[in-house]
Amino acid sequence: EGSLAAAKARSQAWTSGTANPPDQYTLVRLEEIAYFTQGLDWEYTWASRENGATRTISRWFVDTGYCYAVSVAMPAYDYVGRTNYFQLIMGAFGPSTAPD
Repeated sequence: EGSLAAAKARSQAWTSGTANPPDQYTLVRLEEIAYFTQGLDWEYTWASRENGATRTISRWFVDTGYCYAVSVAMPAYDYVGRTNYFQLIMGAFGPSTAPD
């Protein structure tokens, strides 16, 4: 829970401006999901100097006591097309198993 709580706290700090947020940070969604033992999807938009309007999707999850995050940032105009790639990548992950 601690690492997932950290993602929530970071988003709240970015929203309130108490941390150093990306330019024009706007939360799209931040929700717990059923993924491994715990999961969370965090989507937000921001302004990149190089690419303009940018959308990031980040999946945080816990497995064997460790928290992992996989993120993809993409031009906001191409969000729908590239989200499929993110889902494909995330579908390739599976819970770890202890070696015999």
